[in-house]
Amino acid sequence: MGGRLGFFPKPYKDEDLRSLIFRYHLRSGNKNFKQSKVDLFNVSSHKNIYFPCNYDYFNSKLPDESKIKLEELLNDNTFFPLFKPFITTNKYNVLLKSIREDKGNKKLNLGNLFGMKQDRIISDKLRYCPQCIYEDDKNYGEVYARRMHQIEFFNDCYIHGSQLISQCPQCKAALSISNQTKLISIPYCFNGHRISDNTIGIQEMNKNKMIKQELFEHFYKLLNSKPKINRENFLVKITNHLGAKGYTDNNGKFKRIKLLRDLFQKHSIVELKDVGLTKEYIKSPDVFVHLFSKEKIPDIRLYIILIMFLEVDIEDLSTKPLDIEHSLSSLIKKELEVSFQQTSATRESDGSSQSLKKSKINWIDYDKELCLRVEAAFSHLYNLNSSKQIKKWSVISTLSSTDESRIRRNLDKLPLTKDVFKKQVETIKDFQIRKLPFVIKKQEDKGLRNITFKSICYELPLYQNCSKEVREYIIKELHKRGYGG
Repeated sequence: MGGRLGFFPKPYKDEDLRSLIFRYHLRSGNKNFKQSKVDLFNVSSHKNIYFPCNYDYFNSKLPDESKIKLEELLNDNTFFPLFKPFITTNKYNVLLKSIREDKGNKKLNLGNLFGMKQDRIISDKLRYCPQCIYEDDKNYGEVYARRMHQIEFFNDCYIHGSQLISQCPQCKAALSISNQTKLISIPYCFNGHRISDNTIGIQEMNKNKMIKQELFEHFYKLLNSKPKINRENFLVKITNHLGAKGYTDNNGKFKRIKLLRDLFQKHSIVELKDVGLTKEYIKSPDVFVHLFSKEKIPDIRLYIILIMFLEVDIEDLSTKPLDIEHSLSSLIKKELEVSFQQTSATRESDGSSQSLKKSKINWIDYDKELCLRVEAAFSHLYNLNSSKQIKKWSVISTLSSTDESRIRRNLDKLPLTKDVFKKQVETIKDFQIRKLPFVIKKQEDKGLRNITFKSICYELPLYQNCSKEVREYIIKELHKRGYGG
């Protein structure tokens, strides 16, 4: 087995494990990649790996200053965080044991995790951003591969907006070869052509691009925010959301046809196909069986599309305590229900009118009371500084089931309440302005040095067609923060 390694490179931000292993290989002086695999994992194999194997051996070989905790390595340098929410606690523990002890991840079925052919979500070819290549060479003296560039359906750099490449633009030579055992380490292809740092400017964002962007943002959140979700908890909460939206009946039976009909109304076949999901594939009963099975690993793209469709924040599905916005939203609902019950009880005891629980409703009095509850709900949501646009249904979902039903069916009988919705619903312009600090912080967290209006548009296509007034506001805010704008 030999002694400890003399060195091991420090991972760069978002570095793919395959890139990290290859950087060790370059520095090791080994004549072939197979020897480097033996050094690191005591495994005789020519293939590079997505996940560490025989980790306990690997960790014992690292110098003290290069020790990496398994959780840190999995979370920061592999795609494991994408799949963790969709596997049971028991399977997760089995996989961890396999990663720690097995020579080759015998129990880690990469075909099931990554998908094959149509439902594959990780690119089978390593991809790079030309501008990242240029900047990495300038900053670090070498080039590395990023995880976020390997998401199959998203072809642009999440930092610069440049089109990702897997081959030299000049000679078409691959930038990684032989099972990712040879990667570029300098801004040149293997035939000696320099890879230009020219970037592709942002084009007009159509709806297809926007669904890609939103889907990618959920993938980014899974890979980087590390919400503590497990399969069991995930299934319970997503089922509850489906029930709240009317996609299960009173017996808990799933209304698949109704969900598919509404899903296809919201997202066109072209949009879904653009992220690799055909209509035939989505309609397959087996696909939905996998979505709600504890044992099968579902198509993660489709699961995220479902989460987007239900308008659920993925972190709300976490096993950790619900975030402040979700908690207060639930509290608002309880407060309003109590208010509704107290008001109804008072009206019954005073005998001023018939009970709201009876079939005959005094719509004028009810409207006066309801508009106050709606105003309070709007006020609470604005005070929470919600990260989503505050729409009509954002408020309705916080009300009691009675209020919600009457608004849906009889809003024309509630002119005061209708007027509150008209005045309080957040416009696109107001949302764009309120959302700006979130977007700027997100780009700062990515390490973007100069945030511009162009990069803001790429981060959130919502700004692509914003008004001149909003554009000027954004540029002014960026100047205040010391950016070029």
